[in-house]
Amino acid sequence: MFLVNFMNEYMQFIDYMRTDSFIASLEKDIAFEKARNAELQERVRQANAAVAAQRSQGVNALYERLNDLGMSDVETPTELLQGSKQIVAHHKDLNQRVSCYETEVAMLEGKIRAVRPFGDKLIEALHSVGDNPVNIEELLQNVLQQTGNEASSMRLESENESGEGLLMSPGGGPTNASVSHVNTATRRPRQRPRAGPNARGKGKPEENSEEMQRQINEIVQAVGHLGVSSSFLITIFD
Repeated sequence: MFLVNFMNEYMQFIDYMRTDSFIASLEKDIAFEKARNAELQERVRQANAAVAAQRSQGVNALYERLNDLGMSDVETPTELLQGSKQIVAHHKDLNQRVSCYETEVAMLEGKIRAVRPFGDKLIEALHSVGDNPVNIEELLQNVLQQTGNEASSMRLESENESGEGLLMSPGGGPTNASVSHVNTATRRPRQRPRAGPNARGKGKPEENSEEMQRQINEIVQAVGHLGVSSSFLITIFD
């Protein structure tokens, strides 16, 4: 009985498949799927074209960058790695050179700061003389002596301040230990106080006095053999 019913339904469906409405609906579905398939293929083609364009652009950018780095002849990953190592080594060498230049600049700036007080005093002396005839060597020696005296007075003042700080205990009065320490310190040869990173004014003349003395002597020796006017010296130090 079941087989008879199944056969009857199957025959009815076959008869329906032969009707014009079913054939038209099937043709419509086939046309829709063909159009969808064509659209998907077009999307695939566009995606492949975009990927190829991006890949080509990336390769061109890579070759341009390699050309900028001086590795235009690189063809294998091994050659690229070797060139990269050379670039890193060159970069380290440049950093070392920059560090040396910075050290040299700092040293030159320190020399300039050491000679600056002498230059300021010399400019003041030249302004006071004006256009009158002047003995350049004598003027330089006088300014050098004044600068040295100021440095010595600053050194003594700094040492006195240090001694006063040692004499005072945390409670406000002197202690035996501090007094004995001061007495011992007074018998020792005087040492120049160390200048801290923020020390200015008083610390600079005493820490650079020897260097300033040497450079000023060089200036005196160089200028002593020349007939130089005071206005010309003012122009130089300005």
